[in-house]
Amino acid sequence: MSRLTLGCLLVCADFASAGPIIGRSFPDANCAFSLPEADWQWLDPGEAPPGSFKSLAFARNRAGVNFWLKTDTIAPGEGVGPESYDDLERALAKGHQSWTKVGSKHVTFKGVPAFQIDFRQKENKSAGRFLFFFADNRAYMLAVETPAAELGPEADAVLDRFTFLNPPRAMMQPHGDTPGNIADKFDGLKTWMNDSGVVGIGGGVLALLVLFGAWLVFRMRA
Repeated sequence: MSRLTLGCLLVCADFASAGPIIGRSFPDANCAFSLPEADWQWLDPGEAPPGSFKSLAFARNRAGVNFWLKTDTIAPGEGVGPESYDDLERALAKGHQSWTKVGSKHVTFKGVPAFQIDFRQKENKSAGRFLFFFADNRAYMLAVETPAAELGPEADAVLDRFTFLNPPRAMMQPHGDTPGNIADKFDGLKTWMNDSGVVGIGGGVLALLVLFGAWLVFRMRA
C-alpha cells in the first residue's frame, strides 16, 4: 500500500470518527430520533422536564429549542380510547402548573392517531407542543419547546425527526374533534386574545365569529 493511499485512508477514518452521531435508536420502544440540524446536541434524558413517563431522549439547539421523547408501557389487556387523552392531559396539567394550554386537536402522526396540545409558559411566554399517541402497547409523548412566543413550522420539523423502527400497531382508531375539543380551541383563542390585548367589543365579536365557524365545521363533519 502506498503512503498516499494510506494517508488518505487515515484522513477519511479520522473525519468519520469526528462526525457526531446525530441519530439514536430505542429498539425496546420501536422508535428512533435524529437531531434536526448540526447545531443540536444530545443532553442527559434525566434532565428533561419531569413526568411519570420514562425519558428516552432530550436534546437542545443553540437557539434554546428543546425536544424530549418519553414513553410508558401499557399492560396487556389495558384498553385505551379517546378518554386516555383526557387522562394524559389532566396529568400533564397537574405536573406542569406553570404551563397554560392554548389549544388542542386530533391529528395523524406517522400513520398513527395522535393528540396534539399547544402550551405556553406563564413566566417567560415561551411556546411549546406536546404530541401523544398509543402504539405497540406503549404510550408515547413527544414535546418541543421554543423560546419564541409563537410556534412556527420548525416545531413540526423537529417532531418529524421521530420515526418508528418497524411499522407500528396503532391502539385506537382515528378521532375527529368533538364539541369539547372545539371548546378547548375557544379557550385557547381567549388566552391568545388576553395575551395579545385583543379585548373589547371588537374582540368579542371576533371570538363569536370564530366559535360559530368551528361549530359549523363540526356539524358538517357529524
